[in-house]
Amino acid sequence: MRKTFAVTDVVEIYVRWYAGSSISQISAALGVDRKTIRKYLAPAVETGIRRSGAPMSRSDWAVLAVRWFPQLADARLRQPTWPEINAHHAEIARLLKAGVAQATIHQWLRDEEGLTASLASLKRYVAANPWMRERQAAQRRAWALIIILACWRAAFVRPVPAFVPDHPVRGGPAAVFALSWPSGQAV
Repeated sequence: MRKTFAVTDVVEIYVRWYAGSSISQISAALGVDRKTIRKYLAPAVETGIRRSGAPMSRSDWAVLAVRWFPQLADARLRQPTWPEINAHHAEIARLLKAGVAQATIHQWLRDEEGLTASLASLKRYVAANPWMRERQAAQRRAWALIIILACWRAAFVRPVPAFVPDHPVRGGPAAVFALSWPSGQAV
């Protein structure tokens, strides 16, 4: 499983290394592979920073970490598929506003527009743009007691305040159903 690192995670690697811990000790303490630790330590070693030198604070290490690895601070740089998804931004926003599911949008973009990004990438893109999520239609739920009289070919519908799972009529000639509809639409 791939782990996403934040600036604070990398800073912890630098602080421990600078304090004199070995790569194996850092790996065991943080649960990070030794190759990954070497990857993040390489710029510090190449720059000539030596362990146990002049004191460095966590904020000093954070500035260096962002300079050496800008993708830690900007999530958009970690998402190589977002530019492809962004090309369809207006259409995605329009479909979300209409209440279309993200999986359906992804399938349409993949089949009709040639999108190669995964559904998970599309969902991350929508999640990173909160205004898109706000436009999705909210569902409303109302409970009703429905009684169907077969001999009269009539149905009686009575709204009820809540679903009662142990109601005596459940499973009998009457049943309790949930009715759902998008907000803003009359039933």
